[in-house]
Amino acid sequence: MEARRTLDPLAGERQRAALIVIARSGLRRPPPLRQLVFDAAAGRVGAMLAATPTSAVPLGFPDETLRQHAALLTDMARKYIWWMPAEEALDYPARIVAQVMNIGVFRDACRVADALGDDCLRAVVRNAEAGWFNARSWHYWHYRLDLATVDHVPPLPVRRLA
Repeated sequence: MEARRTLDPLAGERQRAALIVIARSGLRRPPPLRQLVFDAAAGRVGAMLAATPTSAVPLGFPDETLRQHAALLTDMARKYIWWMPAEEALDYPARIVAQVMNIGVFRDACRVADALGDDCLRAVVRNAEAGWFNARSWHYWHYRLDLATVDHVPPLPVRRLA
């Protein structure tokens, strides 16, 4: 036991960092230990701790509007945000909307667009984080929301490690 402490004096710090990452990510169970070790070795744990999720940023409309559409967002969260409870996902409305825009069936995307409006969808696309959209959805929504002209779609967001 003592030998392990001398081999890795930062093990306790890494374990605490991993627990914070797990808590902030909303996971119910921790990821495999080898993934956490890999992330720590790559320096990602510190970057994940420093990152502020922009999905918690309001979508550009008042809380009243969110309350009006809470039922719709809860339904969409149950269907498309499988990694956390729907009630918890409501803290990240932009993530719910982006997930529907990215992998949702057309009917669900139309329901969200009709309920929230194009301005809300534009705000989601403009503030999207890396990994929220695949290339096909990214191009579709830029053209659909008049955010780009033909052959002038901005690149997908990329993750930057500090």
